[in-house]
Amino acid sequence: MKRANKIIGVFLVLIAATGILGQDLVEAIVAVVNDDIITLSQYKQEFVSRVRMLRAQLQGEELSQQQEILKENLLESLITDLLLLQG
Repeated sequence: MKRANKIIGVFLVLIAATGILGQDLVEAIVAVVNDDIITLSQYKQEFVSRVRMLRAQLQGEELSQQQEILKENLLESLITDLLLLQG
């Protein structure tokens, strides 16, 4: 009887673990800087923050141009900032 309870217990734990592990809890890494990482969610959060600042200052075509420049340079900027913090 005890063995059957153990087998049932192990089976229930495996089912629960499968359910938990089956979910998408993955965070994308966009850059590795020495021992630190920059995740996709960090990148997106910084992008949104900087776009808000641009919108407060610019509009129209100039805003669009600056957003494109931001897209091209943001990752490099985040890497540089992280390197300065590490130094």
